[in-house]
Amino acid sequence: MKLNGAQILVDCLKSEGVKHIFGYPG
Repeated sequence: MKLNGAQILVDCLKSEGVKHIFGYPG
């Protein structure tokens, strides 16, 4: 099953968290 960019991004957000992805404090 092939994932598109949006699905990969959502999975990353769930795994790492928005703060880790974008690197914004707080």
